[in-house]
Amino acid sequence: MIVRRATMFLVLSGFLCSCSRAPETIAVSSEVKTIAEGYPFAVQLKNRISLDAYLTGVLVDFDRQGDLFLVPQISYGFASPKNGGRVFVITVDNAKHQAYLVLDAPNPLKQNPRIPASTQMPIDLNSITNGISEVLQIAKPNGLDEFCAMASPTNGNVGLRLFNSDVGPIWSVIGDGWDDKGPIADLAISIDAKTARVVSHSIQKAVNR
Repeated sequence: MIVRRATMFLVLSGFLCSCSRAPETIAVSSEVKTIAEGYPFAVQLKNRISLDAYLTGVLVDFDRQGDLFLVPQISYGFASPKNGGRVFVITVDNAKHQAYLVLDAPNPLKQNPRIPASTQMPIDLNSITNGISEVLQIAKPNGLDEFCAMASPTNGNVGLRLFNSDVGPIWSVIGDGWDDKGPIADLAISIDAKTARVVSHSIQKAVNR
């Protein structure tokens, strides 16, 4: 699980401590519920930083309210090929009504050769056939409903990642469940972002659960 998350969205790793750029923000005029809605705001701010940078990943951590999966913010990862390359992340935040820079760091591929190069290949959102709501509907009968039944909103997080792999763009739905007794379950669902085919799905339940 740890390895999978590190390669899913590498720009949101431990490189936060390397941030050096002063905070930059732009106003977000309306609530963003889809990746496509938030992307123009992310690109607008991205262009102030690096015109040549391209999208490499998207991250959504849901706010679960009962059976609803609300989208408090969407984070977009970019990579720049110039001057040895840099990676940075821009978050489009519905609560703050802003898009802002949260990470600007050296390219981690140069520091960790074990990170697959495919994770920094460009993602073309026009090639992605399903959005957030459609991916959740696919995930529900493939383990998401079961996970949510075991781990309530107060006892579990669910996140969505869009990233590139050696076989193309992948949607990844992941979940961590825990309570005062310890771990409950881990959820992992991979979905082909072009065909909507479920590539793999699993729930690892904690012992004695």
